[in-house]
Amino acid sequence: MGLTDDESGGTTESRSAMIQLARRATAVYAKTETLRGFGREIARGVLAPKAVYPAAFSTATAEQLRCVEGSYGVMLRHGLGLSKGTAWDVLESLPESAGAGYERLSTTVTKTRLRHIMALAYDGNDSEKRVAEAIVEQGQRWLEG
Repeated sequence: MGLTDDESGGTTESRSAMIQLARRATAVYAKTETLRGFGREIARGVLAPKAVYPAAFSTATAEQLRCVEGSYGVMLRHGLGLSKGTAWDVLESLPESAGAGYERLSTTVTKTRLRHIMALAYDGNDSEKRVAEAIVEQGQRWLEG
């Protein structure tokens, strides 16, 4: 996945590779007793960051990000001591609300995309600022319909 996110340019293969990596990590996690308590940390500290940066520069949809995240969802749930059928809403709810406080991959990617646009708009050169303005204008047109 990268700046030229077109499905014929390798993005599909990159997403598939990420899903395979997450599934392999989940399988290793499931077979290794000493890792049982670290599912949350593996998901948050290794798998999610590996997916966030390339996804931030792609046109990956929320559904595609959920598919990537779902490939390690069971490991995450078990690491938190929850059953594998626990809803994502429970995982992402705040601990004060009896949730796990986990930040969804789509939320993290959205924040990263916004951070990149803000960096272009405020810290970039004139060309980068125009790119950021064009992105915002395109978003406004899309929202208006």
